[in-house]
Amino acid sequence: MEKYGICHLPLAPLRSHPDDASEMVSQILFGQTLYILDSSNPKWTLIRVRDDGYQAYIGNKQYQAISKEEFENFNQHRQTVNRHGVRITQTDKQITFEIPLGSILPTEESFRFGNYEYSHDFVPQKETLLETARSFLNAPYLWGGKSIFGIDCSGFTQTVFSAHGIQLLRDASEQVTQSQGVPSLGQARPGDLAFFDNDKGRIIHVGILMGDGHIIHASGCVRIDDIDEKGIFNEEIGQYTHHLAAIRRF
Repeated sequence: MEKYGICHLPLAPLRSHPDDASEMVSQILFGQTLYILDSSNPKWTLIRVRDDGYQAYIGNKQYQAISKEEFENFNQHRQTVNRHGVRITQTDKQITFEIPLGSILPTEESFRFGNYEYSHDFVPQKETLLETARSFLNAPYLWGGKSIFGIDCSGFTQTVFSAHGIQLLRDASEQVTQSQGVPSLGQARPGDLAFFDNDKGRIIHVGILMGDGHIIHASGCVRIDDIDEKGIFNEEIGQYTHHLAAIRRF
């Protein structure tokens, strides 16, 4: 019988193995729902994220089990948080805390996750995709990260696009398989994704094209660099850092 859960923390790490010392491969944000695949470990659960199908381990205290009815109802009446600094209140304990951009909230102002009761006054902000991307500028690079406190290249593109109703897969090598290709940089539009490969032809990086020969991406931090048909050129160090492989439009 399939089991379901939901993240009730601002964000929670997802790990490659059931161990606090194992690699953090991604994060799950407040309100993201999940399928419970294996809960036999007393401290860890193997899960699959509903939105992008990503499988990893989460600590048992970092999600709340919910019924199938709650799972389906929540996913039918949801909205994505598209600005930073949104605060919600856990009304049963009178605790108020911030949730990151990319989190999921129900359309109702008061709601329940399993045993927890909450309220929010979130109103979606009318920003363009590039404005949302710019709001992450200088966020530090963090492998597996998906928030302004630390984010990797594909976590950045996935979170920005999700805020505008477009669900991308988790990794750059998966995102490049989605939607339609753009033949050349000259035919690209602001908001297209540019993908970059290594010397073995493997996709290892992704960023968002801004137009006028610029790209915003997470490399050391979220930053804006020059781009041409060869790849990303970092003016600070005076060299190309990433080799352009493909452009995709969503």
